[in-house]
Order: sequence, then C-alpha cells, then structure tokens
Amino acid sequence: MAAQSLNNPFADFGGIVHGDRFIGREDSINKITERVLGPTYGNLAIMGLPRVGKSSLVWRAIMDRKEELVKIKTIPIFFEAGSCMSSNEFFKRMVTLLHDELEFICEDEKYQKFSIKIVESLMNEYDKDLIQKYFKLVKRFGYKTIFIFDEFDSVQSYFGKADFQLLRELSYNPDTHLCLVTCSRKTIEDIEVKDGAISNFAGTCSNLRLGMFSREDVLEYWHHFGKYWETNDTYKNAISYFTGNHPWLMDRINSQMFNLDITNDLFSKFDDIKLELMEVLDNVISTIEKEHLLDSAIQVVVGPYYDTNQKQIEKLLKYEFIKKVSPEYKELLFSGMKVGPSWNGYCYTCFSDYGTLDFYRRYYANVPYVSLWSDTENLLRYSVKEFLKANFSSDWEIELTTLLTSKPPYPSFPIDKWKTNLRSLKTNRDKMIQNFPTMSGGHLVDFTLTAQIFDLFIRPNWKWFNSHIFKGNREEWNAKFEFLTTLRNPVAHNNVIGNMEDEMRVAREYCQDVTAAIKEWEKNRIKNNATQEPL
Repeated sequence: MAAQSLNNPFADFGGIVHGDRFIGREDSINKITERVLGPTYGNLAIMGLPRVGKSSLVWRAIMDRKEELVKIKTIPIFFEAGSCMSSNEFFKRMVTLLHDELEFICEDEKYQKFSIKIVESLMNEYDKDLIQKYFKLVKRFGYKTIFIFDEFDSVQSYFGKADFQLLRELSYNPDTHLCLVTCSRKTIEDIEVKDGAISNFAGTCSNLRLGMFSREDVLEYWHHFGKYWETNDTYKNAISYFTGNHPWLMDRINSQMFNLDITNDLFSKFDDIKLELMEVLDNVISTIEKEHLLDSAIQVVVGPYYDTNQKQIEKLLKYEFIKKVSPEYKELLFSGMKVGPSWNGYCYTCFSDYGTLDFYRRYYANVPYVSLWSDTENLLRYSVKEFLKANFSSDWEIELTTLLTSKPPYPSFPIDKWKTNLRSLKTNRDKMIQNFPTMSGGHLVDFTLTAQIFDLFIRPNWKWFNSHIFKGNREEWNAKFEFLTTLRNPVAHNNVIGNMEDEMRVAREYCQDVTAAIKEWEKNRIKNNATQEPL
C-alpha cells in the first residue's frame, strides 16, 4: 500500500494543474488565446463553480507559455487577489509584481531610471496618478502586460466604484492598455455591485463560463491516467455518477481509491468518499445561493415550479449546476418517481446524479421559498402517520395492503397500481438511505411525494380522513388535493400553471384550509385525550 501511495498519479489534486498534467478544455484555451494573446486583445472574465479548474485553465493557456510570451515583450502576471486587504495594496501590488519582472528582463537603462522613482514614491504614499504613470511608462517601452486576477470575488470586500473604474481606465486607455483576466465564481457585474453603485468595468470584459469536463475531456482524462492505473467501465461510470465530471472531485476520489487499490466497486466504498462529495456540494450550493439562484434551482429540479424565469434557468445552465435530461432519465434516477417539473420532453437535474439525489434530500420536505407549502405537506405526512398508528400495528404495510385488497374503497379501485406506487415509494426510500445513511430510521411516509400522500393514503382511506379531519364535501376536498398535487409537481410547459399570481393565491388558500383542518383535528384530539376511532 505504501508503494502504491508513492506512485499515486492523482496526488497533486487541489493545486494548479499545469504542463502535461493538464487535461482537455481545448475550446476554452482557444477562446483565451483569441481574446488575450493576439496583437489586438481585451479583458476576459472566467467564471465557474468552485474547483472546476478556472486557475488551472488560465495557467495552462497563459502562464505555461510565459517564456515564449516574454520573447515578444508580453509579460503575464499571476496575481492572487485574495492576498490583499485594501484597494491601495491591490494596485501597489500590481506595480511591484510587474516591476520585479521588468527589472529582470528589461535591459533599457531608461526604464530603470524612470521606474524606480515612480515605484519608490508609490511605496511611500499611494497615488492613483502614479499608478497610471507607471503603466504608461511600461507601455511606452513596448511591453504588453497581462494581469491574471485569481479569486477576483475577494475584491468585493475592499473595492469601491472608483477602484473598478481605475481598472477599466488602465485597460481601456491606449496609453496603458493592460490586459486583465479575472477568475471568479460570480459575474463581474455582481462583484461590482456595492451600495447600488455600478462601474463600467464589466463592459470591457468578454465572458468565459467554465463548467464540468466535457465528454471529450473525460475520454482524454481516462486515457491519460490509463498509463498509470487500469480501471474498468464499471468504475468509470461510478465516478461519473458521483462527480458529474467535476474535475477536482474526480481527482480527489480517484486519489483515495488509488491508495486503496479500488478499481471496480466504488459504491461499496461510499463511506470513504462521502465527505468529499458533501464538501463539494456544500461549496457549490453556497455559491449558487450567493448568486440568488438557489430557489430557482430547487424549483426546476425538485419543485414546485413557482416564480423562476428563463434568465435564471439560463444562468444555472451556464454554471452547469443543472443540466437538461429526458423525463425518463430523471424518473429512472428516482426509481420510478416523478420529481420536479418537466417541459415538452425535457426536465432538469443537478450536474451529477448523486448531487441530484442529495439536492432532493435537502430540499424536498422543506422548500425554503414556499414555507406554507412545506408546513402543509409535513402536516399531511403527520396526519397519515397518526392514521396508520390508530388503525394498524407496526406491520401496517401488509395490513393496509390486505385491507385494500379484500375491501376496496370502491369497486374500480386500482389495487395493482396502488401496490406499484407503494413499491416505488419503498424503493426510493431504500435508495435514499443507501446514498444518505443519516436518513435511516425514518418513517416510510416521510419519503412521500405530494401525490403519494393523497393517492396512497388519503384517497383510499377517505372514510376515516373525512370523518376525522377533512370534514365536508369529498369533491371539494378532492379538487383541493388535485390542485396542490399539480402545482407541487407540475408536468410543465412554457406557461406552467397559467396566471401565476392567481394560482399561488388559490394555493395559499387551499394550504390554509388543509392546515386548519389538521390543526383543528389535533386540537380536539388532545382536548379529548383519546385516540380517534379506528376504521
């Protein structure tokens, strides 16, 4: 095992990947080359989710070519923006980093004569005019400078509008004409927003969205590491299932499995990789939330579809947090359950199959953006569990199945469909517990979709629920249940549920009716201090 660890080809995960170790991303490299490295050039903003390889990409495309670039008087500078605490420090660092490079390569005595005075004055006292003067000097000597600002999100904590404006001037003004490349999670527009003020720096940047590895990248990845480690298709498919082709996560899990000499059954080693999976998912979800896209992601992946617009969906697609799949694919992933909305033959999942199931685990029972919905569903599940407790033993699944088979609630009751639905619920429960062991020990009802609450329990046992909780006209209650089921998990189209405001107003009224009925029943039950009459 020790010898195996010493030869681990994935051991360098987490750092900047460069040289022969860098894999794929040809299209992105070509875009950087076209925008940044030609005789005409402009600013470029590289954006993507955490650890998808933004820094490695720009290092590969630019810094790996530093020697040849210097020969044509192009100086690339890699700059950790997060290392600065103030904008003054940021701009001074820009000057000193470039000056250090030019002191080494520029043999013109005039540069030394003029630059040292400027740099020394700037170190004593920050002055915007000195910043501009220095970069004018560098441009006059015929140098092109490329600044790569890694983790550019961090400047949001110490930049003001004037600082973004200075960056714009330094890149926009022909006398300085710096080339600026930013690597960030957020868009430049979102980073610039502060106290309602927005500069025009974002307008100078072309955008490059970096997502997960493409199919071609993945093939190149396995071909490259096949020289060091032989794995089979079962293992590779499992890596894709867990990671969704997230580069860092692929390296992280493969590094661990290489040390354990696991080349086949990755699922049996789930406990060894779940922390890495959760870490990445937590970071990714945190980023989406900061971009004000989490609610939209929940709506299109888990449901209900509420107020998300196409622009928000497009942003999620560009981040590659979500992807389009067929309804059949998604239904298979959820063991036959229909989860979330669909549109004319397609629907959405998260970037990895495992991530989709985890997303469902996190947000189905408690939807952050529609608390009344979540409260109502949880009360419905509670009432179903109390119904089962009042009428059956711990073997309620068998007993209820036997009852509905021998005494169907109405002549045409589809018992076979009911049994299939119950099996689907149990299969989903088992799969979720397999993937997320902390969910074990819960009641089967806790895993129900909205439709299953009604179709498996309330409608087949309407006599009990009508006499105890949902009193009154059956047709009226059934219409409410149908409405909430459709809205909670709509088979959507472009105009999913008609007039959104009217639909949501009705939904709120129906949720309040359901909630009031359950709470009134519970109040009376506690008051009488007795279990309700059984079936």
